[in-house]
Amino acid sequence: MIVSPDETLVGDSTSVDDYQYSSYISKTYVTFISEDVVLDEVSNTINEAKGLELTSDILRNHISATLVNSSLVISVGYTSTDSKEAQYIVNILVNKVVEVANATTTNKEPKYKLLYDNIAVLSEAKEGKKVSHTVRNIGIGFAIGFVIAIIYVCVREALNTKFKSPEEVESILGASVIGVIPFYDIDDVKDEDVGGKVDE
Repeated sequence: MIVSPDETLVGDSTSVDDYQYSSYISKTYVTFISEDVVLDEVSNTINEAKGLELTSDILRNHISATLVNSSLVISVGYTSTDSKEAQYIVNILVNKVVEVANATTTNKEPKYKLLYDNIAVLSEAKEGKKVSHTVRNIGIGFAIGFVIAIIYVCVREALNTKFKSPEEVESILGASVIGVIPFYDIDDVKDEDVGGKVDE
């Protein structure tokens, strides 16, 4: 979509003033696109034509509207698992934006004087592109695995009731440790014996 103000609204202004005015209302249009007054019309049209049950909230959560490089062009998009459906919805949406912005009262006065006759559809929506989320899904998988591993270690440590040192025995039981049975690795002891015999 492109914003191009009606000169009658601006008055005897210079082209610079016109551009500044257009920039100002461009931001208003970006917000206006996601308002109920527009989305209600869009949902009613789509639901009647396609037999769907789209609500304004559903549309709002999937719509994106941004100014292209701070220009007077507004890019409108829709996220959906069906690229054809997204294309259809965007085409309905942009036409409804123009229709609602140019709405008049019973006295033929503009309902929204600031927005009236100031925007047009620059081009029809193209079929959407499929976006791969493989990298994102891998990242989420790693994050979930990391969290699960931390939880497992914490739970295992919390449930471990074994004494780990003589000091821990004394602090918990309040009794002095008389003796400690040393721990020997049998494989290491055998290796040392074999080595000793070979040296002899």
